Amino acid sequence: MKSHTLKIISVGVALCFNAGVSISQTKPDCLGEVRAIEEKTNFRKDTTVKDKNIYISYTVRVTDWENGVTVSNIKMYTHMQYMHFFTEQANIYRDGKEVVMILPIQKIAIINSTNSALNDTKISEGFFEMRKGFLDSCEVVRCEKVSGRKILELKVVKDNISSIESITYEYDAEQAKMISTRVNYNENYKIKQMLITYKDFSLNSDHKYSASRTYLMEKNGHLLPKLSGYEFMDNRDLKKKYK
Repeated sequence: MKSHTLKIISVGVALCFNAGVSISQTKPDCLGEVRAIEEKTNFRKDTTVKDKNIYISYTVRVTDWENGVTVSNIKMYTHMQYMHFFTEQANIYRDGKEVVMILPIQKIAIINSTNSALNDTKISEGFFEMRKGFLDSCEVVRCEKVSGRKILELKVVKDNISSIESITYEYDAEQAKMISTRVNYNENYKIKQMLITYKDFSLNSDHKYSASRTYLMEKNGHLLPKLSGYEFMDNRDLKKKYK
């Protein structure tokens, strides 16, 4: 369960940092369409969204090799240096100084110092070039329209350090909207499959933010009453111990 939780969190954070996909235009039309959709939502060249209060909602379904399934319904809000990330497995609050993580299943509460790298929502062009190189190593095995939606299936044909065997995109080309992404892994990886189903997206959320520590502790430094019994980990720089 813990590894699944960390995987789901990493997916949420990747989305928070607008990790778009760059795909070669020299391949079939489906690839060009998927690239256009991802370019529309990755924001790396769009300075007009830097002050927007962004809301993203999606579901992650993780299947392991024993066919055990973990489902997380994720809601994420991000505005400038703030980020709030909510699932059944974890709640994360980030501001310009600190990051708070609350794991209700494990009854663990963690606070860390943040830094400029975590606060910067832009990813370098090198990251996108790396993604492009990965997807350019794939072979298109399916590109078709089904019930008004389009399906693009890619198979990895070169050595793949990420252990991914195939990726399937389902999308609406006319509305330029991604519907789902299915990733299948080989047996060297800890999970068998991850299915991400996209739900809502908005640039005009009315979500409110406060200092991250207020979601964890009272002004006197004690944990909030609702977190009574939680294991508390203070990993901040110059950390102070609280009872």
